[in-house]
Amino acid sequence: MHPIMAVGIALAFIGFGLFAGVLFGTGGASKSKQFQVIGEVLGGRHGPGRKRAMLLGLVMTVLGTCTTFAGVTAHDARRAPRCQAYCLQQGYTRSEIGPSDATADGGRRVAFVACTCTRADGARTQTRADDL
Repeated sequence: MHPIMAVGIALAFIGFGLFAGVLFGTGGASKSKQFQVIGEVLGGRHGPGRKRAMLLGLVMTVLGTCTTFAGVTAHDARRAPRCQAYCLQQGYTRSEIGPSDATADGGRRVAFVACTCTRADGARTQTRADDL
């Protein structure tokens, strides 16, 4: 795991915890009242401290999510040169890091991150990017 990804996960986790803590601590445990409570808190009816805490939680969650995806991108960028070298060694002309064609959980999710090698004639092969 890339360090940027770890920071993003931590920010998102803490931010969501802060947001949820304010929401549930202000009477938003019932699903039917959650949007009402969010509106009240952000409108300042429960005090400026809770409003700031909820806004901070929202910002941290969004920032953490974006940072997590930046970490995933950085991790893939580190794998790309190994993937390219592998593909060239195998006689392929193009390499790419991305989702595998294989699926898991009955086809509901991608099985692994793949290094996909493609030849000029369109022939493709995939291998696990982590194995390179």
